[in-house]
Amino acid sequence: MAHKRSNKRREQDKEPVENKPPIPDITKFIREYFSSHENRQIKSKTLICQATDYIHVEPDDDTWGCGYRNIAMVFSAILRVPIFSNHLRKYNIISPPSLRRVQELIETAWQNGYDPVGCKEFEGKLIGKTNFVGTAEMWTLMRSLLLPCRMVDIQSGASTLVQFVTTHFTTKLDYTSAPSLCLPIYLQGDGHSKTIVGTIRNLDTLILLDPSSVTQRTKMPHIAECEKSLCRDISRLDKFSPKFQLLIIDEERILDPPQTDKDKRPCALKI
Repeated sequence: MAHKRSNKRREQDKEPVENKPPIPDITKFIREYFSSHENRQIKSKTLICQATDYIHVEPDDDTWGCGYRNIAMVFSAILRVPIFSNHLRKYNIISPPSLRRVQELIETAWQNGYDPVGCKEFEGKLIGKTNFVGTAEMWTLMRSLLLPCRMVDIQSGASTLVQFVTTHFTTKLDYTSAPSLCLPIYLQGDGHSKTIVGTIRNLDTLILLDPSSVTQRTKMPHIAECEKSLCRDISRLDKFSPKFQLLIIDEERILDPPQTDKDKRPCALKI
């Protein structure tokens, strides 16, 4: 099977967290912070994707909702791209979808024949449940909306992950030519997901939004207070997970409707 899921639950926060509202275009604050960083190597080698909001878990989904919130963060960037925002109006998606709305959209995709393996695993039902969702469910959702996403299955560790993502961001944000679409990347690790919004090329470091991070939820948009939480080098990523899956949208077009059942089944490029 090309996609894997984990039912591992993370430990709940020991202290109650006072949540703040979502922060529009948190990438603006991140870009400004790193562009004026006291470390010249960081200042000159940081690449940040297009505008993305920070959307965190809520008390009711604190231990299981990270996948949904990362999906919403990716949508916050997608909806700033005219071809996508105009298209998504057909589905009444004009803002990052709520957790419940994401559940509805995935269920509808299953009913329309997408990811029959995943549909069977979840018994065709997400609404009202506290199941984790991951890369396969996001692929199912995006493809059912005819958005050009692809999955990448990285089985050879954090070093390969960082190299792949850094190459991707460098190619997309090559300022010697016209920059192309560079959206955030959905990252699935072992039982938890995050959103990749940037990379520090010479330090082999990714910049990650984590909807479950107490530090990010309480300190944003004060990036200096979140830098350690945001930045993950290879050694810290290795501790996060031995394997990774990515969901990437890197084409500015709308797909044609699928022609065969095979086109509705998730598949991943393995690295």
